[in-house]
Amino acid sequence: MTGNGTGLIVFAHGSRVIAANEAVKVVAGEAARRAGITAYRTAFLELAAPTLAEAVAELGRGRVRRVGVTEFAESGDAEGLYDKYGLSAEHISAAAVELMD
Repeated sequence: MTGNGTGLIVFAHGSRVIAANEAVKVVAGEAARRAGITAYRTAFLELAAPTLAEAVAELGRGRVRRVGVTEFAESGDAEGLYDKYGLSAEHISAAAVELMD
C-alpha cells in the first residue's frame, strides 16, 4: 500500500474462461507495481469473483481509505461496457463510500 492509504481496483467484465480472469489479475498486479501501489484487487461485473463491492470491502479491511478504480475492457470500449450493463460512476462511488465511514 502506498503511504497515503490508496488502493487500486482493476474492474473487468469477467469470463467463464478462468485464464481470462487470471490475465486481468496479472495486468492489475503490473499496473499497481508501476504505480507504486501495493494494495490492489481485481473486481468483476459478472461471471467471476470478487464483485466491485467485495473488492472495496477487502481493501477497506486494511489501511486503505481511498480507492482508484480503473476499467479493463478487452474491446477497448469501456463506455460500451458501462452502457450495456447500466453501470455508472454512481455505482462505483456507492461501492467506495463505505471506506469513508
